[in-house]
Amino acid sequence: MALIEYVSAGVITGAPRLSEIVLGALRVLLQFVGALAVIAVIVSGIFYMTSRGDMNRIAFAKKALTSSIIGIVVVLISLSVVSALAKIVSGSSL
Repeated sequence: MALIEYVSAGVITGAPRLSEIVLGALRVLLQFVGALAVIAVIVSGIFYMTSRGDMNRIAFAKKALTSSIIGIVVVLISLSVVSALAKIVSGSSL
């Protein structure tokens, strides 16, 4: 009886590929950033409602709202690109 048993090396089945892990992490990151952008829209709306006619605060709220909407658009485009890349890398059709 040998003290060391030899194990034959083989391919690990069912393990996710590195590309799947990276794309999954990107999706989670983009969803987090998208949630932050939606929160920013809400906060800018609160700033606008509480400005009490102060033009500087209104301008700040409008800038914040514009930036938040741009952020949401960028996140949506990025999510669609990441999803398309995931399908291309995994080999399935778009």
